Amino acid sequence: MSHSLEVTAQVKGGRQNVRTGGNNIIIQMPGGKGEARKKRTPIEIWNLFITNDILERIVVYTNTQIELKTYSARATDLDELKALSGLLYIVGVMKSSHQNIIDLCKNNGMGLEIFRLKMSVERFKFLLQTIRLDDKITRLERRELDKLSAVREFFDAFNGNLPKYFSPSQYTTVDERRREVVGFGFIQGPATKRGRKIIRLFES
Repeated sequence: MSHSLEVTAQVKGGRQNVRTGGNNIIIQMPGGKGEARKKRTPIEIWNLFITNDILERIVVYTNTQIELKTYSARATDLDELKALSGLLYIVGVMKSSHQNIIDLCKNNGMGLEIFRLKMSVERFKFLLQTIRLDDKITRLERRELDKLSAVREFFDAFNGNLPKYFSPSQYTTVDERRREVVGFGFIQGPATKRGRKIIRLFES
C-alpha cells in the first residue's frame, strides 16, 4: 500500500499545512517488502539477497579455478560454500579477522569449536585461495571493457535484489570511499586517494 506524508510548517501569519514536495514523498514504508515480509529468520532473509543461483555460479567458477590450480583437490559444492560463508560471518561477529586461522581451530579453549567441526584448516585456506566470483578464463577479455569484471556478475546480481526486498527510510546517508585494488579483491585498510571509488548508501 502506498503512503504519503504531509508536514506542518511554522510560517509567518500562523501555522498552516504545507504539502511535501513530490520528490520527498514517501511512497513505500521503510523495511522489508514483498517476500521479505514473510521471512522470520536471518538465514531466510540472507537467501533472498544472496540466492542459490548466485552461489551455484560461484561454485562453478571456483571449481574451474580448482581444476586450473590442481588436479588432486576435491571440487567444492553449494553446501560447502555456504559453510565457508558462515565461518567468515562468525569471524566478523567474533572480531577475529586479524587472528591466525590456525588459532581459531585450536582445541585448547582459545579456538572456536565450529571451525573444527566444519572443515580443516587446510581446506578453509584452500577455498579462500581458489574461490572466484567470475570465469577466470574470460576475465582478461572482459576487463578491457570493465575494470570490475572479477566481481561484476556478483555485484550486479546482489544489488539487483536489494530494491526487490527492502525499502530504505528517509534517513539515509551517501558516503564514498576509495580502496586500492590488487588482483582479485580490495585491500582492507584505511581509505586511500587512489583506487576504486565505492559509493555507499547507509540506513541510519
